Amino acid sequence: MDGDRTAVLGQTPKHNSKREFCLVVLSGKDMGKTLSISKAKIKLGRDESADIPLDDPAASRNHAVILKKNDQIHLIDQSSTNGTYLNLTKVDTAVLKNGDRILIGTTVLKFLYADSVEVNFHDEIYKLAVLDGLTQVYNKKHFTELLKVEMSRAHRQKTPLSLSLVDIDNFKQINDTFGHQAGDYLLANIAKLFKKNIRSEDVLARYGGEEFIFMLPDTNIQMALTVMAKLRTLLGRAVYTYSDQQIKVTFSAGIQALEPSIVSISEFISLADKKLYLSKKQGKDRISI
Repeated sequence: MDGDRTAVLGQTPKHNSKREFCLVVLSGKDMGKTLSISKAKIKLGRDESADIPLDDPAASRNHAVILKKNDQIHLIDQSSTNGTYLNLTKVDTAVLKNGDRILIGTTVLKFLYADSVEVNFHDEIYKLAVLDGLTQVYNKKHFTELLKVEMSRAHRQKTPLSLSLVDIDNFKQINDTFGHQAGDYLLANIAKLFKKNIRSEDVLARYGGEEFIFMLPDTNIQMALTVMAKLRTLLGRAVYTYSDQQIKVTFSAGIQALEPSIVSISEFISLADKKLYLSKKQGKDRISI
């Protein structure tokens, strides 16, 4: 298209002002994730202040906006370097309709009405891909993908980042005494306690078996110690009841802060694991830094 390259690709039905819309990530770091469009103006781009930040080197810092206006949803390019594409057509501004695909850099987003059955499908696929089935926190694979991005950001911006590896103490004994179902019940509830008591920007995952791992952005090692000490106290006070049996648990943890010399994910996690081993060796129910 020439001129202002305005594309009205099919009519978008007039919507109730309270009706919700969303974007589903079809390709990119958050593939399968559903992103709600709840504001009148949504900014997309590589800038961290964007409403939908895109970890994509081919995206501009302020790449595009999605604007609710006159009973329509508009996609507007913000003079981006590589352009904004709608259904493979480069556009400056476009009116979105249900099912449209937006290409920004290498990221593909699908525009959908939030009451569409397809949204639920994509949401379930996303959960299966990134969440641990038992605890409903991130799985190890997705955690490492997020850690890679955050390590790059921390190195680039010279901001602190801490990692903590946690192991539930004497978990084999708990399984042997109360049964594996009791163990599963405990892990699910411990994950809930952890999730409830960390910040929204902190990342929690089940690392394997009875191990959890925390990524704490913009957090130095002393701040991380405060966070983990609080969680240790809360878990130590908790009493879980399974089949009329009361179970108390503790955890051991190791904390490692990101240093300029640490460039690989495996090294970062390995250093935290060594601190965890020290906690276990020294008698458990403690945190090593």
